[in-house]
Amino acid sequence: MCGKTEKDKIKVDMLEHQAMDIRMGYIRLIYITYPTEKDQYLKDFKTTMKALSDLLGSQPWFVGDQITFPDFLIYELLSVHLELDPTCLDKTNNLKEYVKRFEQLPKIKKYLESSRFIKAPLNGPMAHHGNI
Repeated sequence: MCGKTEKDKIKVDMLEHQAMDIRMGYIRLIYITYPTEKDQYLKDFKTTMKALSDLLGSQPWFVGDQITFPDFLIYELLSVHLELDPTCLDKTNNLKEYVKRFEQLPKIKKYLESSRFIKAPLNGPMAHHGNI
């Protein structure tokens, strides 16, 4: 799940780091700056999603036809951001389709439909959002 070619492996590495950058921004917002910076964060997030959308293009996965481990990271990030703002992917239809495609993977779909899947809480008790 790390890519087949050297070019794929480089792209996987880049995607992993991009996902971690997004995650750190999300954590900072949710646990520290939410009351004062939510609106600006979501505005900036849409710019980040435009870049991800351009990177995905018309491919099914970020490294083409093969799913790689950053696809799991990115899906999770998109999922929690959709809980934060259901409109955050409205201008990136390919990312909306990406989320649907990921959720239709047989094992993911089975898990999401099972009693083991817990939708919330998304974050710990000290979070300003998703801490039910």
